[in-house]
Amino acid sequence: MYITPLELRLYDLLPKTIEVLGYNLVRIKIINNDDKTLQIMIDKDGETAVSAADCEKVSKNISPILDVEDLIKDKYNLEISSPGIDRPLVFLKDFLAFKGKKVKMKTRIKYSGSVNHTGFISGIEDNQIFIANNNNGNTKNNSLENVISINYNDILNANIVGEI
Repeated sequence: MYITPLELRLYDLLPKTIEVLGYNLVRIKIINNDDKTLQIMIDKDGETAVSAADCEKVSKNISPILDVEDLIKDKYNLEISSPGIDRPLVFLKDFLAFKGKKVKMKTRIKYSGSVNHTGFISGIEDNQIFIANNNNGNTKNNSLENVISINYNDILNANIVGEI
């Protein structure tokens, strides 16, 4: 999974503080739109949803750390949120935790002729993610015979396909 050098530094800096507060760090992402945004996704153990108060608590506790460390030189917005229904998968442990779930991902190189893949996480071995029912983003073909192996390091982004 591609993570920028700045995001890697933030992953070194913030998780312990977030965990001490009782939350799990899901993802850190720098979004460069008109205004730069530092997006931090948090989750709780169990079935309890993340509330606005939870996001505010994390924001108030990590803002001073970000100010002191001053890793982001430009002006930016800090956004704390829950992962939502289409939860991003960032680390190998995320793929393990959601084995059997439907996932949509984009890779930096082509696998089976495409960079877009949708299917079910059927296994993880070393750095390989096995996707069953992969149909290169085409949801009409759900053949169980089609399983591909994708190297974790080639994944640009991956999300659980949420079901309502």
